[in-house]
Amino acid sequence: MNTTYGVYLKFDENNKIQRMIHTTDGEKIVEEISLNDEVLHYANFKLNSYNNIFKKINETAKEVTAINENFECRGTERLDKLEAAISEFVFKLKSDDLLLGILAEITFKGAYRPDNGSLFYLLEVNAITMALLSETISFMNFFRHYILNYSNNDTDEINKLVSSFDIPKCDMLMTYENGFKKTYHFSDIKSYYTFILIKWLETNPNIAQCEWCGKFFKPKTRKKTKYCIGCKSYAPKLKHQRDAENDPVLKAFDMAYQRMYRRRQRTYDSLNETPKSLTLDEFYEWFDAASEARKKYLQGEIAAEEALKIIVVE
Repeated sequence: MNTTYGVYLKFDENNKIQRMIHTTDGEKIVEEISLNDEVLHYANFKLNSYNNIFKKINETAKEVTAINENFECRGTERLDKLEAAISEFVFKLKSDDLLLGILAEITFKGAYRPDNGSLFYLLEVNAITMALLSETISFMNFFRHYILNYSNNDTDEINKLVSSFDIPKCDMLMTYENGFKKTYHFSDIKSYYTFILIKWLETNPNIAQCEWCGKFFKPKTRKKTKYCIGCKSYAPKLKHQRDAENDPVLKAFDMAYQRMYRRRQRTYDSLNETPKSLTLDEFYEWFDAASEARKKYLQGEIAAEEALKIIVVE
């Protein structure tokens, strides 16, 4: 088999995904998984704990092209710092999800050309780093947003998102194991999960989002299911107790969601930025924090005042 670094994927006779990772450390077989479970895993993956690392990468990328008081750019001295910040991100991602971490590592390592000592190279490093970081966050949010609209059967939004799909970049290899089989090779997160999403949609899947914890899950039937297995035993009772019309936190969350979603939609539809423009990344950063605050409030872990400070933003 071709030994290009990346993830090699094929389907077994039960349509389960078999994956092998090839890196500088050698080859590693990843436990097989169903299409549905792979989609759920990625859709439920949280980036909240990565905020500090993303901030560090952002700041060090900017420092690369910073000019000092003598109008000198000392970016070459800061490249090591940027590389360390990216390595920290990749290391954490590998610890949380080996496949994601490997794909991120290959993407970053393959993005930069050799340093030629020029200012243009430093500007290029800054631009590439910011673009890769933005794409990593944006695509995960896009993926989750698509799954959310699919679970809600929002046909108009689904069609709008489908029209923005990029064709996955992958190589197809033919292998022979009791017959010819197709093996696909991927070297970036976006291509891998776009391919997974397309294949998943071909199965006419059934998916729902828990109204209590917000996780996506596979219901046992196609009948509308409000809660995942972990929440169904206690969520209805707590929801009934707290879901009163005069509950300030729940009302504030619903109103804030509608307001923030409209701002995001206006940004999506407009070609120009406005004073209240809201990117998809910013929308989901708010949504994750607000959802977590609502959950903690409903479980009695934080007071209403503290939850409202997180939920209500301008």
